[in-house]
Amino acid sequence: MTLRLHRPLVALLLLAAFAVPAHAQGFNALFTRDGNDVWAVGDSGAVWRSFDSGTNWTRQSYIGSRPLRGVAARGLSAIAVGDSGRVYRSANSGGTWALTVIAGLPDLRGLEWPADNAAFVVGGNGGIW
Repeated sequence: MTLRLHRPLVALLLLAAFAVPAHAQGFNALFTRDGNDVWAVGDSGAVWRSFDSGTNWTRQSYIGSRPLRGVAARGLSAIAVGDSGRVYRSANSGGTWALTVIAGLPDLRGLEWPADNAAFVVGGNGGIW
């Protein structure tokens, strides 16, 4: 029996095994479209990125101080979501971020961004935006 690992799984395994400084950030979510360019978000608003399938990681920024729970990217744009209704959007590969807060301050747990004009966010209370 042969075990085949897909690139996203390999990136996650490499992250856990070798990326001690990045691992120490308490990642909550990962995103990749191609297995090479990998985004990660975590506690204290940390945003990390790897361009080599998770072998090396660079901290992009800290956005806010609350935990981030989901991340997705399309081209140069990225979206990160987190606790207290926070939705952050970057149009320059994470260089700067704009904040939008969802009314009622729900804790946001994940997102999907299937098209340029449509992103879906799910909250801890079961809500979808």
